[in-house]
Amino acid sequence: MNQLPQVAGTGRLTYPDAVFLASVIKDLASPARLQIINALHNLGSLRLQEIVTVVGGLSQPTISHHVKDLVDAGLVESVRVGRTTRYRLVPVRLSVIARALWPLTSSVPSLPPVVCDRWCEGCKDGHVPMAGAQ
Repeated sequence: MNQLPQVAGTGRLTYPDAVFLASVIKDLASPARLQIINALHNLGSLRLQEIVTVVGGLSQPTISHHVKDLVDAGLVESVRVGRTTRYRLVPVRLSVIARALWPLTSSVPSLPPVVCDRWCEGCKDGHVPMAGAQ
């Protein structure tokens, strides 16, 4: 497993750290893998069949392949519990990405609110209804 970059608080991203982060981001660059990460974040450790059920729409072999790639990338770890294998996130790996990218967000201008095409009465997402929306 690659050594974690030391970017927190330095404001400087070295080339080796950038190569590492690009590799990890590439490992996340799949809708299925993001769904798996999201499921593990929301539900904790899961068996492969549970991941297949939660993600939905993809076969067990496809999910298995993506989980293996996430394990190989060090983003997910497998834990034997009796005769079953459960998968869980490795939060430190994801937090390294967040810490490395977070300083970049200070230069991003604030975005306008999302405009809904329907009335969002009581919407907690900060949406603004489009003129004439019902």
